[in-house]
Amino acid sequence: MTLLAGLALQKATQYLQLLQTLAQLNAQLAQTGAQLAQMTLLAGLALQKATQYLQLLQTLAHLNAQLAQMAAQLAQMTLLARLALQKAMQYPETNV
Repeated sequence: MTLLAGLALQKATQYLQLLQTLAQLNAQLAQTGAQLAQMTLLAGLALQKATQYLQLLQTLAHLNAQLAQMAAQLAQMTLLARLALQKAMQYPETNV
């Protein structure tokens, strides 16, 4: 019986060691899960900022296109003003 009790104690000790190992692994898994949740949150925030940045770039591209169109119109008006000035210089006004 002492032999059986010794074997039972040995098995119980092994079982407790296994439970301790499982508890440690469970704690590590919980820590890893918390880190993963934090990284997921950070990735979500980074995605949100990237989306805002892309929207800003789209707005800037639109404004840049409008600015280019206005510059083209200004160049056209400048050319027309030069032509009008040349014509005016060709035909001086007469005093009536």
